[in-house]
Amino acid sequence: MTTTRFVTPPDQRRLPWLELGTDVSGAFNAYDAMVTANLTGWDIRKLRQSACEITEHGAVRVDNPDKVMLVYTDPATHAVRYLSTVGDKYGIHQNEAVANLIDALVADTGAAGCTSAGTLHGGRQVYVTMTLPHVTSLGGFDNVRFVIETSTSHDGTAAFRVRLVPYRQICTNGLHVSMDGFVNEVTIRHTSNSQIDVEAVRAKLPRLYEYAAEFENRAARMLETRMSDTEFDDLITAVWHTDSAATGARAEKNAQRRNEALHWLWRSADTQAGITGTRWGAFQAITEHLDHSARTRRADDRATRVLTSSDLAKKKQKAFVLLTP
Repeated sequence: MTTTRFVTPPDQRRLPWLELGTDVSGAFNAYDAMVTANLTGWDIRKLRQSACEITEHGAVRVDNPDKVMLVYTDPATHAVRYLSTVGDKYGIHQNEAVANLIDALVADTGAAGCTSAGTLHGGRQVYVTMTLPHVTSLGGFDNVRFVIETSTSHDGTAAFRVRLVPYRQICTNGLHVSMDGFVNEVTIRHTSNSQIDVEAVRAKLPRLYEYAAEFENRAARMLETRMSDTEFDDLITAVWHTDSAATGARAEKNAQRRNEALHWLWRSADTQAGITGTRWGAFQAITEHLDHSARTRRADDRATRVLTSSDLAKKKQKAFVLLTP
């Protein structure tokens, strides 16, 4: 297999959820998947915050009336661990609370079951994924699958979310982009009385299917549209426009290395077979570079970046918009 120093070979890649979490494909149901991934029995709870100041007059204790500390019990070690500091009105959702919803999604979508489960940022974010059975075969050869990611946060930074994410099978490129007028996620805010409403989420599944169908339509048009090297250069300039302000020898060297990697992906990578010189090929070159060319110390660092980097997401979105006018 052709390889290059610029990009991780496809046979060494795993989906970011699996890289960071646990393979739970053998689980009987969502609760069993969470048990396998050590996501049950956390008993997330609030503790009052206070501080002690030592002065010349002695020790003074001061309580914080507005914030509380979220902690949980690690099921593997039984140690009490810190999660985050949130407002007193923050609504706690135990991880197990979403099990029924995930089982309902599996049943409604025809998925074989859960595929992965894990955490980000020391347990502050928790996720469970499932892969839909439908495979979109662009041009009869380029397969795209859809993953449903259910996630929640325990630090007040994100709502409970059900998100539909396309990914290209041959290269595991994550193609999470938004399209005006189409919905690819459903959210429930954390409030003191919020509930995980299974029926409310199920009612919005048709919107997610509409998104998948529209993504397939736009991807097919991209595959059918030719693109020149000059147009690809213009695309690179537009996508990395915000990075162009950086100056100096190091910035110039980084830009040159990036452009060489992108052009190799665009014209020479095995993952471009059948799509070279098309807008779809250009989009895959951009996303493959963003997902698999970043220089990171460990594979899980790369996976975390793919799932959490706003800069990476913005660049993918920019490329998608420019390629699907």
